[in-house]
Amino acid sequence: PLSLIHLLLFLFLFLPIWLCDGEADCPDASDESFFQCPQRQAKVTCPPNHIQCVGTRRCVPFSGLCDGVDDCEDGYDEGVHCRELVQSCVERQCEFGCVMLRTGTACYCGDGLLLEENGRTCRDRDECGVYGTCSQTCTNTLGSYRCGCTDGFSLQANRRSCKARTDPGDRPPVLLMANPNSVLVTHLNGSSVPNTKALDTHGTETLDFLHRDETVCWISATKPAGQLWCAKMVKLKGISEKRQIRISQNLQSKSPPRASQSESKQLTLQKPGTRGKVMAPRGETNF
Repeated sequence: PLSLIHLLLFLFLFLPIWLCDGEADCPDASDESFFQCPQRQAKVTCPPNHIQCVGTRRCVPFSGLCDGVDDCEDGYDEGVHCRELVQSCVERQCEFGCVMLRTGTACYCGDGLLLEENGRTCRDRDECGVYGTCSQTCTNTLGSYRCGCTDGFSLQANRRSCKARTDPGDRPPVLLMANPNSVLVTHLNGSSVPNTKALDTHGTETLDFLHRDETVCWISATKPAGQLWCAKMVKLKGISEKRQIRISQNLQSKSPPRASQSESKQLTLQKPGTRGKVMAPRGETNF
């Protein structure tokens, strides 16, 4: 887990590598804009089913080729080849469409479809298989896809991103931020939550929140290292009742010895609607 300072350092040092990398990470693609990437002024990547007018930044869709209208300043998208290649397109028997280029003809498919290896028919493209297509859930459809959000979130205007929904009477969402020495509670804009103080954690290896019990749990990083601790955080009125959960296993061990099934130990932190418990060789310790 990152402290606010560590997070800001991360954003400052590492996120610039996502700028001008040819992949839009912002919903409005501003990280790949010409303003952000002046060094890429000469390089233009046209969308699928488009060609680039020679010597310009203009992209023309296949549907705009050989239509009697000069979309490129030099008329590159039109020409005598548009008459000469008509029969070639007929013979290709393309399922969706045939484009006539100065270099020859080729079949192409509509948005959300891919050209089969036979170069003639089309198949669906699974957009949901591409990381980042949707913020949360993604449903693939023929030639398209549909984004959705889990309970408690609303789909935004870009139809891809999700935002936490706050109903009337709900407490505002907060962030639990762990640094090497403590856990901080802040609002989503980074401002502090009134009446809450930083929780001393003896160093923080990992952090989790038990929603049903309004309890925050962490594994200590300093002496005694590798121990499980929990504390109450009820209705954002502060963090209290800090206590150590006694277990025999040191959770910090990087290379634990292999144990038989009867000797194995496991830690299970609760999911919403369940109770948390620690499994040990001689029974359970509930909390």
